[in-house]
Amino acid sequence: MKKLVLILLTSYFINGSGFSQVVFPEVISTFGGSVKNSMAEFTWTVGEPLYQTVSADNSILTQGFNQITKISTDTAITLAPDVDIIAFPNPTSATLQVKIQSEKFKGYQLEILDAQGRSLSFTELGSNQVPIDMSGFSGGLYFLKITDKGKLIKVIKIQKIK
Repeated sequence: MKKLVLILLTSYFINGSGFSQVVFPEVISTFGGSVKNSMAEFTWTVGEPLYQTVSADNSILTQGFNQITKISTDTAITLAPDVDIIAFPNPTSATLQVKIQSEKFKGYQLEILDAQGRSLSFTELGSNQVPIDMSGFSGGLYFLKITDKGKLIKVIKIQKIK
């Protein structure tokens, strides 16, 4: 009986916690680089003509090219977390409703910017909900910039559909 317990314990440590492996994403390529700041990291590689995918059970391993490790789908950058601002419907085809759930909305400015940062529309808030007519804009990506006396409060990514 003691032999059986000893064999089971030995097998547990050898197969279980004894030989664990930690894998870090690493690419060996002929050329590439990386740029990183406080908000994002961008890496690229050139010269990886071969790749291989191996799968077993619930695991998939793809080797031979730079793999994405994280994708962010945030649609807003908030600099004043105590102010709740929503823009709907997003994506929009005509009118975008902007609703601010705060008592201090007076004096807020709403600005629509195109993807190049050019100002297309500017509105000062008179109430906590304002419609913005985007029917004349072509389909694409826009940004709704909300400021309070020049101080940036929030930027929301808006998708305009045709």
